[in-house]
Amino acid sequence: MSSIVAAYSGSFDPITLGHNDIMHRAAPRCAPKLIMCEGEERFFSVTIHPVRAGGRS
Repeated sequence: MSSIVAAYSGSFDPITLGHNDIMHRAAPRCAPKLIMCEGEERFFSVTIHPVRAGGRS
């Protein structure tokens, strides 16, 4: 089992279905586990959304 984790971060305003689609299509190619990080305020806080590679959250 691989311990590789990829991160997809950005200041998504708001997160769209397009962002979600890119995340789910890229996840299997990047790493077994992808973490989506959404910045709420510049440099202060992050919301993390774990997603399984190739799966839907």
